[in-house]
Amino acid sequence: MDEQELKEMEEMVRENRQLAEENNELLHKIYRSVIWRRIISIMYWVLIIGIAVGAFYFLQPIIAPFVDVYDQFRSGFSSTTPADIQQVDGNIPAQSQ
Repeated sequence: MDEQELKEMEEMVRENRQLAEENNELLHKIYRSVIWRRIISIMYWVLIIGIAVGAFYFLQPIIAPFVDVYDQFRSGFSSTTPADIQQVDGNIPAQSQ
């Protein structure tokens, strides 16, 4: 190898090293970005789930009476027999036209 080829190779090695260092910096920035994005995503879902659980916890005493009325209403219809329906139908006055 002559002097010119050695200088060219040294220059190529320097450029390669510089590019490798730049790539390393970029990879570290990307890695930090991914970690922060993951942390923010976890905090986001914890907040969403926490709001849902908190809303249920605070609204449950308000909603409970309505649920009880609905259950009583539903159970009243499930225990209705055809004879009960005929009895109610007989008590309703006929409409005359």
